[in-house]
Amino acid sequence: MYISHMKRIIKNKVKLISIIILLLIPTLEVVQLLYQFQDIELTRSIYKLFFLSGAGRGHLFQIIYLWILPLYLLFLIGDDSCYDEKTKYKYTLLSRIGKKKYIKEKWIITFCFSFLLMLISLFINMLFVYIVFHSRCNDIYFKEEIVGATGILGIMFLNHPLISYMLYMFIASLISGLIGMMGSVLSTVFRDKKYVYSITFMIWLVFIVYDESIMLVLQPYIEYPLEILMTIFLRFIFVCFMVILGAILYEKKRVCE
Repeated sequence: MYISHMKRIIKNKVKLISIIILLLIPTLEVVQLLYQFQDIELTRSIYKLFFLSGAGRGHLFQIIYLWILPLYLLFLIGDDSCYDEKTKYKYTLLSRIGKKKYIKEKWIITFCFSFLLMLISLFINMLFVYIVFHSRCNDIYFKEEIVGATGILGIMFLNHPLISYMLYMFIASLISGLIGMMGSVLSTVFRDKKYVYSITFMIWLVFIVYDESIMLVLQPYIEYPLEILMTIFLRFIFVCFMVILGAILYEKKRVCE
């Protein structure tokens, strides 16, 4: 079943092109940064130019990529259950592997795909930033740039800036995996794209526009203490867990497929 998922994506040219575009969106910010910092002395460290650091003017590419992330993930893989329901292919799979394995594999493959998509796209961006800006940046400015960061995070940012960013890359990928999995969960429950897309996006949007936005968890080298960031992250994990638990309980009580 895992292989069939990959074949379904590879054979769909629109999805394949969409994956390539999503992998490159963070790197397109490098072009914006080149224009933004042309003909001026670059008085910031290279760590502050990575995608999650939000160096781009207006955070344009962060908004394009991160704010609409659930819709991208649903289109690429998360709404597969809706497609299976519509084409009746689901019942063929259920007769072969059973309902429990069908749901489990749907959720796992969506999580892994969403996690890797984010991780690879951020890694490509980091690589291009190094290639383009490494000769123009100087780490002597880094201490001044994160002067507001205190506590454990501040110490980690100062002593291990690259490791810190890679940790944030992992956290961003984990959040991407969870929001993709949540979309897949809702897809197996509602089986109708208009409900799945609307509910998933609204849940994500609430976390974005809330005072303690999930975007803070995705941005390194900021002054927010670890306690606040952990609270935001755990709140998100809790909501994902409740959605998954609710879906499991609902599916167990559902009489007909």
